[in-house]
Parts: sequence; structure tokens; C-alpha cells
Amino acid sequence: MESEGPVSDSPGIPLSYGQRGLWFISQLEGPRSTYNQTLVLKFVGHLDHQAMASAVADVTCRHHSLRTVFQEKLGEPYQYVMSLEEADPRLHFFEANSLLSAGGIVEREAHYFFDLGAEPPIRFTLIRAGSSRIHILLILIHHIATDGYSRLPLTRDLAIAYAGRLRGEAPHWTPLAVQYEDYAIRQRETLGVESDNQSLMCQHLAYWRAQLEGAPDLLQLPADRSRPPVMSHRGHRLTFGWDETLQSRIVALAREIRSTPFMITHAAVAVLLTRLGSVEDLILGATVAGRPDPALYELIGFFANAIVLRTNTGGNPTFRELALRVKETDLAAYEHQEMPFEQIVEHLNPPRSLGYHPIFQVLLTYLSHVNVPLDFPDLDVELQEPDIGVAKFDLTFTFIEKRATTDKPTSIGATLHYSSDLFDAGSADALVRRLLLVLQSVLAEPDRPIGAIDIVLPEEKASIIEVWHDIDSQLASARRDIEKHLSTGT
Repeated sequence: MESEGPVSDSPGIPLSYGQRGLWFISQLEGPRSTYNQTLVLKFVGHLDHQAMASAVADVTCRHHSLRTVFQEKLGEPYQYVMSLEEADPRLHFFEANSLLSAGGIVEREAHYFFDLGAEPPIRFTLIRAGSSRIHILLILIHHIATDGYSRLPLTRDLAIAYAGRLRGEAPHWTPLAVQYEDYAIRQRETLGVESDNQSLMCQHLAYWRAQLEGAPDLLQLPADRSRPPVMSHRGHRLTFGWDETLQSRIVALAREIRSTPFMITHAAVAVLLTRLGSVEDLILGATVAGRPDPALYELIGFFANAIVLRTNTGGNPTFRELALRVKETDLAAYEHQEMPFEQIVEHLNPPRSLGYHPIFQVLLTYLSHVNVPLDFPDLDVELQEPDIGVAKFDLTFTFIEKRATTDKPTSIGATLHYSSDLFDAGSADALVRRLLLVLQSVLAEPDRPIGAIDIVLPEEKASIIEVWHDIDSQLASARRDIEKHLSTGT
């Protein structure tokens, strides 16, 4: 099997800025599973183990990012693309008595610690789940080599390779025009350096310095516990969403103000956090794809970037007015999205703490639904997303817009990842229910001041009514006693 494209056999290839940020974290914290990304496929049917093992090797050969290690010379990290023989991609195999026990293996393997300096950042594990016709494939990748969009080329190429190996052939795919290391080099060339006043980096930094001047370092959230000095990164995922009727109203309001559904949803989250904590200067994060060249969409790699959205909810604006503020802020941030978040942190140098993420602690992600190719011959395939108990931020809201074959929006599937250091499950559930209340309220009356938006849950209203009923009863009883004493002269 021959490798596609040039492979570096000498040091010197720089890391992308995103990779450098994760490499620095790995040096600071040591090996951890915090930045592991999981993709789980359930196969029903006859799965050819040898064909799958060969397909794993094919995909690892095709994408240099999957056989890259991160080494250091004179204190400076560089990436080294291993040969296929050095990478030695394997399909790790386990037997399980049932799907339940297979799930336990997935959870255990998902917490594998990658040694980024010595081994490829990907691990394939195949589990036979109590039947020769049921298999679970766990694809575990460190975030330094992947992002959310990467699951498309990964599953597509794995399916193509598996189909080819079933026929006894090498996969027939179009050679990649570029590799990830080309992007890393090009990123630095494009941005330039801060000392050059004409460089993109200098221009972007000027914007971010002005935008974040005087910003609070930490967003106070309605947590159940005090923040620990060191984040454990333990957390859980809560699934929620809303139907096509509510989403259609979001789309309609977005069109009215020439905005986007994400901006409306962003404004709703801002209302929620303001009402819960009386915070008017909100620093939130959002993700962008970070793939400016169409050729990059064919690659597996870490391209996604984080941008900072500073939202001012002061003055008790109407929701429409707030949504227009959000629109202005978000559009300006998008214009400067090329600036790697890691560089913003490095150059602005905000106070650092192991207890919270720098600059923002709440992340928003809004995605349009993209079909993940799952065409494996003679197999029914289901994509699964297990909760592996990790939270990188205090709160991460992910909204996935599902579309039919037309452009008509159908519904939103959403998740909230929350830090167990700060929140209990009941509080996280209350957060998402309050967000739905906010959305329903502001879409019904977008010209209502946000301070008048009701975020009290039904059971809380019932409890308040019960308390007031008890107070009324006690007052009535006291009144009768007074009247009795007055009438008897005692």
C-alpha cells in the first residue's frame, strides 16, 4: 500500500494554531481524555473483520492527520507525519455478551489517553456485541486531529474503503489535493505576524483588543456549587429540542430583521443568562468551521475555530432590539473569524486559571443538518453518540437544524453539555426548560422588553401559589383570632 502525497521525514512542519493550543494543554495537564472525540457506528449484518481492518489502514494512509505525532525541538513543537508502517494502524477487537456490556467497553475505551508525541491520534475498536450479526465500531480521535465536520470525510472514506476491500480491491477514491500540514503552513503564511502592521493578524488583533477591552474575565452562572480551583472536566449531556412550528417562527423573525436563526437563538440564550443572573455584559463563545478553501472539506483535521461574542443586554431592550444588537456583534465577529482563538488568548493575555476556560465559559454551536454517509455494503448502520462524561466548558449549547429535502426547516435537535463541577442534573434540566420558555415568549411578543419575559417554570408557579395560599390562610386565621379577642374583650 503506497502513501498518497508527500510525507515529511524531517522536523520543521509547524502546528496549526488550533493544534498548538491543544498541544500546550496536553503539556500542561498531561495525558487526559478531555479532548477525545468519539464516533460510534452500530452494524447489523455480516461484517467482514479483515475487510474492516484493511479499510482502517486505508483511511489512515489517506489522511496524514491520522498518522501525525507532535514532537518538540528546542522547546518548539512540530508535527511529524509517520509512514504507514510506523503508524501501524490496527483494528482492536473485543467480544461482549450483550449490547449493554459492549456499551461498557465503549465507555472504557473512550477514556483512552493518547500519547500525542509517540502514537497516532486515532484508535479503532471493533466490538462483537453478543451476536455475530451485531458489531459496534468505536472511532476515537484526539481533537488535535479532528473536528465536528471531519466525521463526514471519515465515514465516507471508511465506507468506500470497506466496499473496495470486500471486492478484494484497493479503494477507488480521488487523491486529496492537499493535506492537513499544507493547511498549517498556509495558515501562518496568510495571517502573517503581529509586528507587521499590514498583516491580517495585526488587523484581526486590533479588532479583538477593542472588542474585548474591559470585558469580565468570568461569567457568573446560577451554579449549584462554588467553582473548584481546578476544573475536573467531568460533565454530562442533556438532550432536548423543539418542533418545526417553533423553528419556523425563529426563521420568520430572522428574515424580518435580515438576521439568521443562530442569531435569534444566541439572543434567546443571552436573555436567559441575563434573567438568571442580572448580567448585562455577556461573553459567549461560538464555533465556526474554519475551512475557507473547498478542498479542505475533503480532509480530516482540526479546522474549527472559536470566536467570541460579546453581548450587551443592558437597558432592558425589547427582544427585537436585542436581536439587532446581536446581529451587529455576530457579523463583526464573523469578519474576524480567521484569527485563531488561541492567538487571541496569547496576545490579550487575560487572567489564567485552571478553574475556568479563558475569555468565555459558555459555548454556542449551531449546525445545519448534514447527512453522514453510512453506506456499508450488506450492513444496516446506525450512528450513535454516547455520553462519555466530559465537559470542556461550564455550559455548551449545541443546536442542530434538521432540514427536509426542501429548504423548509423541520425541527431542532439540541444538547446541553454541563460541568458536573458546577451543576446538578436537575439544574441543567431547568436551564433548558427555561430556554424554551424564553423562546416561546419572545417569538410570541418580540417587542416586549426582555425584563418582562417570564422564566418561571410551571411547578415553581404552583409552589408560589401554594405558599401564598398558606400565607392567606394564616392571615385569615389570625384575623379571626383578633376579631374573637376583640368581641370577647380578652
